[in-house]
Amino acid sequence: MKNDMSNVDIFAVLMECKDRIKDSWIDNIYQIDSMFIWKLRKTDEGSFNVLVQTSPFQRFHLTEYVRTPPKIPPNFCHTLRKYLRNRRVIDIRQYNFDRIILLEVGQLTDKYTLIIELFGHGNILLLDPNEQILIARHYRKMKDRDVLPKRNYQYPPSRGIDIFQITKNRLKEIIESSTGNIARTLTHFFNIKKIFAEEICLRAEIEKTTPSSNIDDEHVLVIMEAIKSIFQPLKEGHLSPEIIYENSTPFDVTPIHLMTYSNFVTKKISSFNEGLDFYFGEIEKSEIAEAITSPAEDKLAKLERIRDQQAKTIEELQKSEIEMKQIAEEIYLYSADLREILHTISSAHDKRVTWDEIQKRIEEGKTNGIRSAEMIKNIDPANKAIIITLNEKEIVFRLHQSIEEVASNWYDSAKKTASKIEGAKKALKKTSQKIEKLKEKGHDKAEEDVALKKKRKRKWYEKFRFFISSDDFLVLGGRDITSNKSLFKRYMDTEDLFMHAEMAGAPYVVIKTEGNDVPETTLREAAQFAVSYSRAWKSGLGAGDVYYVKATQVSETAPSGEYIPKGGVIVRGERTFLKNNPLKIAIGVKIENDFALPLSGPLPAISNQTENYITVVPGEISSGKLARHIKEILLRHAKDDDKNKIKKLSVDEITRVLPSGNSKILET
Repeated sequence: MKNDMSNVDIFAVLMECKDRIKDSWIDNIYQIDSMFIWKLRKTDEGSFNVLVQTSPFQRFHLTEYVRTPPKIPPNFCHTLRKYLRNRRVIDIRQYNFDRIILLEVGQLTDKYTLIIELFGHGNILLLDPNEQILIARHYRKMKDRDVLPKRNYQYPPSRGIDIFQITKNRLKEIIESSTGNIARTLTHFFNIKKIFAEEICLRAEIEKTTPSSNIDDEHVLVIMEAIKSIFQPLKEGHLSPEIIYENSTPFDVTPIHLMTYSNFVTKKISSFNEGLDFYFGEIEKSEIAEAITSPAEDKLAKLERIRDQQAKTIEELQKSEIEMKQIAEEIYLYSADLREILHTISSAHDKRVTWDEIQKRIEEGKTNGIRSAEMIKNIDPANKAIIITLNEKEIVFRLHQSIEEVASNWYDSAKKTASKIEGAKKALKKTSQKIEKLKEKGHDKAEEDVALKKKRKRKWYEKFRFFISSDDFLVLGGRDITSNKSLFKRYMDTEDLFMHAEMAGAPYVVIKTEGNDVPETTLREAAQFAVSYSRAWKSGLGAGDVYYVKATQVSETAPSGEYIPKGGVIVRGERTFLKNNPLKIAIGVKIENDFALPLSGPLPAISNQTENYITVVPGEISSGKLARHIKEILLRHAKDDDKNKIKKLSVDEITRVLPSGNSKILET
């Protein structure tokens, strides 16, 4: 199975994500053991994550999985944050077609270089603007170079020839100088994985074990063409990534289609980054499952041992209870013989007959076949006791003790044993319940933790306030001055409608028309949306007025002699007013696959998308407190299948869709 990335893999993954990473900003860096998550942000597309791992797996790719980092970052991660957070990625590239990735961060005149080594034991190093090692995850002294603080970074010696730059004559020289077979020669001289060397041989229709000395000029041409067929599309960015399966288990992911895997089940994927994320994610799930399962299994095994011992104890106690009752019954059954024995020996003892003499008389009685003498097993002079055998059970009788008293003692012992059995049964039941709970909890916990959840892909319009009208029009609203400006400049098309509440500090609202006429219902819903997210809510008003115009009537260029404040626009021409729009918003939750998405907007629009919603109006409850209450209500009324998804919603996500200011619930 694949456990690291080759230089070809690194070339391909950077081919896909370089443009996305370049010019992004580093919002944060998280470290989870040997795994690093880089939270990057780009103005046009928002946040995304890059995963870096140097051991035990060596990988670099975009990731959509959500992982929980430690609250306190390790020292190395803390230092990376100190120098790299809130800085721009100037460039990202592969060094010398090797398994080394360079990220240049900061400014061209004052840049830090992050070096990721994905070979050997792996390493991550940060170089200062003078290209000296500021910090490294691992410091080492090696044969060909040293990785030490405040030293200039030395790249490792070249591991092979860049296969993208190979010429026919150079290929011929390499093959002629080699003493190994052709596959080994290609692997060694070009520093490519064995799988790619074998793919070259397969496409060239040359047996991979063919000695290099047997390769003639014609073969060289064919090998050259095979190399081009594999690596030229890669160089041009034409990837065809696939996941390779064996017995339904993924064991490799490749950036291009490989004929070598023609007999395996393969699955085409949209991107190599996506394939790497899925492939290593499956391995990660297995590791998490093992980490969760092992302690749970140990605890379960211990409880099962206790349960088995308790069951065995109950069985033994039940057997003892039966035997005790039988002994008591047999004492009464043989009461005449027992009275005779006790009376005879007690009388002899009272007449000061010695115990030796008594023992002698008992033995004589056994010899003469006297039944009562044969019942005596032994005597215990020290305790003035007689051991009598009844149906192979030995019973102790003390002198001057009545038959009834001995039988009663055995019945009492049986009762005490029965009480112990009831206690043992209760203990067994508790242990069995613990086992069942642990199995159920362990299964649920494993499913919850193992299922590395992918972060929901946010739609482009979710950076704004939004709702889908009951007529299926997308309505967008700004959150602040910055998003107002972005909505106006980037996302408002000429055929759209622009709406604004009749007061300062209100959001820009844009109805995306896509060239269609907007019905009155959508206009009214958008108007209610516009006033509800304006300052009118915080002021506790009940209704407000809005106007709307065509997008072409809105400009950020002021007429000569006039001034437009920052973030403002000017509206020219006739406006259409919508009066007395109520301040009222519905808050609901929509289930999308494995996620719960909070929604907000006018009641008709939200009720079209979900049956689970709450209507709020201006009130006296703070948004944080109200959000917690809304979550409780939504959970209480949700379908069983949806409860866990809603439970994962944070209070902040619900707060985000509430209007600014205090509110109260009008109806559920």
